[in-house]
Amino acid sequence: MIEKIVRDNIKKINPYVSGRTREEVAKEYGVKQIVKLASNENPFGCSDRVIKAIKKIREIHLYPDTRFTELKEALSDYTGFSEDNIIVGNGSDEIISLVSRTFIEHGDRVAIPVPNFLMYELESRVAGAFVVFIPSDEMYIDEGGVIQESKKAKIVFISSPNNPIGYVIRESFLKELLDSESLIVVDEAYYEFYGKTFAKFVNSYENLVITRTLSKAFGLAGLRVGYGIGAKETIEYMNKARIPFSISRISAICAVEALKDINFVKKTVEHTKRWREWMRKEIMKIDGVKVSNSQANFLLLDIRDTSLSSREVELELLKRGVIVRECSAFRGLGDGFIRVSIGREQENIRFIDSLKDVLGCT
Repeated sequence: MIEKIVRDNIKKINPYVSGRTREEVAKEYGVKQIVKLASNENPFGCSDRVIKAIKKIREIHLYPDTRFTELKEALSDYTGFSEDNIIVGNGSDEIISLVSRTFIEHGDRVAIPVPNFLMYELESRVAGAFVVFIPSDEMYIDEGGVIQESKKAKIVFISSPNNPIGYVIRESFLKELLDSESLIVVDEAYYEFYGKTFAKFVNSYENLVITRTLSKAFGLAGLRVGYGIGAKETIEYMNKARIPFSISRISAICAVEALKDINFVKKTVEHTKRWREWMRKEIMKIDGVKVSNSQANFLLLDIRDTSLSSREVELELLKRGVIVRECSAFRGLGDGFIRVSIGREQENIRFIDSLKDVLGCT
């Protein structure tokens, strides 16, 4: 009976599949020492300031401030933008959802270069959009294809650094997109690892929205705090579609403390860049494996020239206690790619050794 009343566009959606947890792998494969490098999480956890703040929180029986005044003030200090330019949400996922809820009407055209973060497609389809995919040119975005599609689409979703490849887009390309009438959404979830942003254009272009998260460099993935940056009028419209209490009181307090500890972020970024380059060099030594020139806290491995599929490599690594992300769920990739996060020193070494073992290179 229920099938008759479910919206048709919901029936066609493939649900988001998250990475495996340590607990799942330990139970299924009987491995005690697990290395999780599948979800681009911060290997150092979060700032000590956050832990101290959590221990002091008592008033969890009270609703959070629906205006999130302190959090927006902290984000304003961090980004250099007015609080009127900032909207907060339950991870950057909610900001993406708010874009869809605010701007998409049934049948609107949405363009997504692929491969890309899966939530763009999911949220667009939930809103009833007609989604168009632009395949990437090898390991980089097809700029010409996206520009052509921007002339017809209402919204274009882009990530820079891209997930799962890790490439970054050119400023001249973005400016050409912004000259269209489309809303251009640039997901900068991995901004801290690259260090350059396109947010400087939001006050010149009302059709630009930047999305970011505190899940990665700040280590708050479990608390779900994200934010968007846009022109004042654009943010005002998005706030109309926002659920009042989507961030908990605990998450908001912890986010403020995390934003005060920039040294923690710098430590994370420095470590990530150093070990990302080390891992790239080690991976490039393995026959049949290519690796992306990622500017994020992960690398994408092309294993199509090996004798194994991504699912087979993932399974063999799981047996060895190493969790990575096989990328067949990413539209445009198929079963020949795996994504690995940059972890702590010993975790990275263990991944390289395990991968060599799986591929018979030891």
